[in-house]
Amino acid sequence: MSEWQPIETAPMDGTLILLWPYIDFGEPGEKDFCHVTAGFFDDEWKNWYDLNSQELFNPTHWMTLPVPPAEKTP
Repeated sequence: MSEWQPIETAPMDGTLILLWPYIDFGEPGEKDFCHVTAGFFDDEWKNWYDLNSQELFNPTHWMTLPVPPAEKTP
């Protein structure tokens, strides 16, 4: 697996990748947070989307997906 890369270097052709969005709530007392999600860039709408929720967000970093397991686990 590769290292985290700046989002500016991510593929923008619809390739599914891991994304690291930083979310700043901007409210006093609210905690900012990060989470890893699979997502892609939608060239038609010019936005990043979370694959699970299909919502817009602003990731700061990306990484290629890991290689899937070679065998099924019982």
